[in-house]
Parts: sequence; C-alpha cells; structure tokens
Amino acid sequence: MCSSDLFPGLLYAGNQNAWSWGLSYRGRLPLAANPQGWRYGDLHEFNGWLGYSVISGVTSTVRINGATQGTIRGFDPQIKGYAVPTDPNFYGGKWVEVFGGSSFEGEIIGLKAYSLEIEAGIPIYQNLNGPQIRNNWQAGAAIKYKM
Repeated sequence: MCSSDLFPGLLYAGNQNAWSWGLSYRGRLPLAANPQGWRYGDLHEFNGWLGYSVISGVTSTVRINGATQGTIRGFDPQIKGYAVPTDPNFYGGKWVEVFGGSSFEGEIIGLKAYSLEIEAGIPIYQNLNGPQIRNNWQAGAAIKYKM
C-alpha cells in the first residue's frame, strides 16, 4: 500500500421494526507507484445486507459482497521468475460472495457491554485474472466490547 492511495467509501443503512438493511461501497485507488516502482490496481467493493431481529438482542443477517480488483501496474525488478505470483497480470479479478451470520447482544446473558458476531460465506462467482487460487469458503467471529 502506498501512502498516496485514496480510500473512498459510502454507506447507507436503515431499520424498521425488526428489519435492518444497508448498502456500502469502499475503494482503494492508488494515485502513485510505491518506492519499488509498482502499484496495485483499483479496488471497488460493494456490500448489501438484510437483517432480522429474531428476538431482542439476536439478529440474523444475509450479506452479498462483490468486488473488482485491477491487475498490478508496473514492475518490481526484484520479483521475477516463472512462478504465477511473479506476473503482475495474474492479480485481481472479479468475485461475488454470499454470507450468513448472526449477532448476539450481551445483555441477553447479563453482559450488556459485550456482543458476539459470527458470519460464514461462500463464493458464488469468481473470474480471476490468470491462474490464481480461488476462494473456497470463509468464516469469522468477533467479540466486541462497548465502552
């Protein structure tokens, strides 16, 4: 990452009764090459989600994530060879993933300042630049503390 990258973002979110929803965009737009003479291609990532509060303090969600990542521009003379990772044209691509998750507010077990979030997803579309390892599935969890 270069210090002259631009990171635009935009978010819309709302809720009504037990339903919540949102749309977001974030980008990474390299404005100049790094000291090694190359820069990442532009990244554009979009998310859309829908949530439903099953009971007070427990929300289930579904999220769709899509992104485009451009190829690396430029060339680092210290990265060379015949392996796939050495070719800057074999970086990035387009993909869409779908996720399901839940969040649990700590107040339901007497820990008001805490929350637990879990999410797992799979790719439903991948068009990668050149031969790359495709995404398979992923999962994540977070415990949050609110001051």
